[in-house]
Amino acid sequence: METGKAVGESSVQAVGWRVWTVQGRPEGVRLGSVIHEAVWTPGGPARATCSLQPHLAPDPSCNCGFHAARDPVDAFSYLHGRNEPRTICRILGEVVLSGRVLETEGGWRASESYPLRLYSRDPDLAEALASYTVPVLSPEWRSAIATSSETDSAGSPTNSCNAARMRSGRTAASG
Repeated sequence: METGKAVGESSVQAVGWRVWTVQGRPEGVRLGSVIHEAVWTPGGPARATCSLQPHLAPDPSCNCGFHAARDPVDAFSYLHGRNEPRTICRILGEVVLSGRVLETEGGWRASESYPLRLYSRDPDLAEALASYTVPVLSPEWRSAIATSSETDSAGSPTNSCNAARMRSGRTAASG
C-alpha cells in the first residue's frame, strides 16, 4: 500500500486501515501481506525489515515498513489483485502500528503491526481467524466497509475460500 512521503516520526501507536491476504498454511489460517511474504503470527506483532537496504524499517528515505491508510477507502483497492495459490481471500481490517512509526501523507508506516479488528461477512472465516484473538465483525455487523473478497479456484466451481477451509480442516485433523 502506498501511503505517500514521510512527513513526521513518532514512537506513539497509530491505528490505520489495511488489507491482508488470508492464507491457508500448514500451521493454520494466517494473515499475510498483499504484496510481500510477510505473515502475521497470532499472539504478537509482526516486525518489518527492509529487503532493499541494510537499515531499520521504516526509514524515511525508503518505502519499507508496514503501511496503513488513514481512511479505509484508500485500502479498498487492495481487496482485489493477483493472489498466490495459498490465498483464501483478502480481508479489510484495522491495524495497530507500533515501534517506530512514520506519519505519511495518507497514513503511516511502522516497524511493528498487529490486527486490531477484522471485517468479514463470512462467519466461517471469522472462526478460522479466531487465533488472532481480535474481533472479527461478521454477519451481524452491517456496514459498507464490512467486506472481504474471495478468489475463485481456477477451473473449479468451489471457491478457494471453501476449498482452503476444507484443506485446513484436513491438515488440523491429521496433526
